This record gives sequence, structure tokens and C-alpha cells, in this order.
Amino acid sequence: MGNAVNILNAQHLYGEGGPSAEESTQAYAPPETLFGGEAYSKEFPESFDMWSVGIVMMELVLGTADVFRVDSRVRAIINHRMADRSERDKRSACMYQMMQRFCFHAYDVSDKQTKMDIDYFSNAKLPALSQEHIVREQTAHRCNDRTLYEQLRIADTLGVGFPTLMGTDLIKRLLRWDPTNRVAADKALTHAYFTNPNGDKPFVCSLCGKEMVFMSDYRRHMAAKECNHS
Repeated sequence: MGNAVNILNAQHLYGEGGPSAEESTQAYAPPETLFGGEAYSKEFPESFDMWSVGIVMMELVLGTADVFRVDSRVRAIINHRMADRSERDKRSACMYQMMQRFCFHAYDVSDKQTKMDIDYFSNAKLPALSQEHIVREQTAHRCNDRTLYEQLRIADTLGVGFPTLMGTDLIKRLLRWDPTNRVAADKALTHAYFTNPNGDKPFVCSLCGKEMVFMSDYRRHMAAKECNHS
């Protein structure tokens, strides 16, 4: 399912244009592939795999291989309103709706063309879904650090979700909509979820009280003596 291939391998395996969106595994594909038609970000190809890692973490938490599944009523509405579109587009629309539920919004996309590409899947194009089943994009500002934590608990049939806030913080950073904002693999490994011996807490500077979720940032902060000690 990974697309983090170097240019030479991409050309050798897929040709000059690289892998197409259709050659990606849809369930693990990031928004730039699902809605932008790009198999991966040429500038940040590894960001595709970081999204996939985030999906795998959600699968482990929820106990399902279909973390963005919608109910039959929503699917029926989408099939009706998108009757002239491909099955892939319909599946993408379903996934878009569920991404909104978990507060994985398009509001952090920096590329204007990508914003235009996903407009078809926005609530404005599917008004019948907006009342009961979707967290609208215009309410994205209501999402906070606990939203994903609570939504994972609700979606989990056992009612548990991810038991740690640091774990959900890591998932949130892996599943950033904009590929340029997703955490890189080497930095993700320094996240407090993996490295903080104090449990489910960020790193805290004992001098100034600043909180950091990455050990790499914490060490840099302490080494640079960025605090105002006075």
C-alpha cells in the first residue's frame, strides 16, 4: 500500500508519470490521492505512507479494516446524488463524510487547486447529509484536542477508543489533511506516546512550563536554553 518510492523506482515501476491514483489502495490513500487525483505528493512522497500508518493505528483502535465506513442510509444518499459518478468517486465521498466526523478537515490545505478538487465532496454538494451525519466544515473551528479522542471512543464498539490522549495526538498528526503538515517518520518516533516515561503526558520544561509532544523538540529546547530564566 506504500507509495514512498524514489523517483528512479517510480519511473522504473510506473513510467514517467509515476503511480496513478487508481494504483493506490483506496482505504489507505490520503486526501491528495482520494480527492486531488495525485498518487502521492512529489515534494513529500513519504507523507503518503505516514497517512497510511495513521489509518493502521485507527484500525487497531477500532478493530476494523474500514475506519471510514458510513451507514447504509448515507451510502444510499450518496449513490443517488452521485449516480453519474464512478464507484471510486462514491467511495471517496463516503470517506470524506467520515473524515469530517473525526475532524480531519480540509481547512489546513495550503494548495488552492487541491481545495477546488475536493469541493465536489463537500457538504454543499451533498446537502441531504449535512443535518444528521456530518460534522460540517464550517464547524471545523469547534474541533479541539479531545474531539478525536471522543470520536474514537464513540466509534469503538467496545466504547474504549484510544486510552491515551498522547496516542490520539499522534494519530491526529499522522492524519493531517495537507501532506506538508504530516509528521515525518523520524520525528513521529520521538513522540511522547513512544518516549515519555511519565506516561500519557507531553514533555514539560521545568524552567518555563512549556509543553512539547516530541522529545526531539524538548531536547532542542533545553539545549538551546530558550527559556527566560530570570
